Amino acid sequence: MMNQLVTTNRGGNHLKAKDIFLWIVVVALVATGVWANYYYANYDVALRLAGWIVLAVVCVGLASLTSYGEKSAAFLKESKRELKKVVWPDRHTAIKTTFMVTLIVIIMSLILWAIDTLLFWGVGQIMS
Repeated sequence: MMNQLVTTNRGGNHLKAKDIFLWIVVVALVATGVWANYYYANYDVALRLAGWIVLAVVCVGLASLTSYGEKSAAFLKESKRELKKVVWPDRHTAIKTTFMVTLIVIIMSLILWAIDTLLFWGVGQIMS
């Protein structure tokens, strides 16, 4: 019965019983983590943070075993492959482009500041 498909309300998507079980376990683990965080509030923050990190790794590991997790892993592998195809700019071009963007941001900030100042002054003149 574990291989039986359960239909969801999302247009023909199917969740296997294994997937549902794993998502329930993930949600239960996160809820337990929240409870434990409050219950052990008097413990050191570093210790609780370490617990959250371990819990996150376990939850991501369990979620990766679901069909959505497998699709996400395939997507990440494909993204990594596509990133290898990107032609990245050389150092000079990157610095030049960064300088131009910074300059335009500064100029636009000054223009917007001037418009804001004029509007503030104009509203002040109308209100007084």
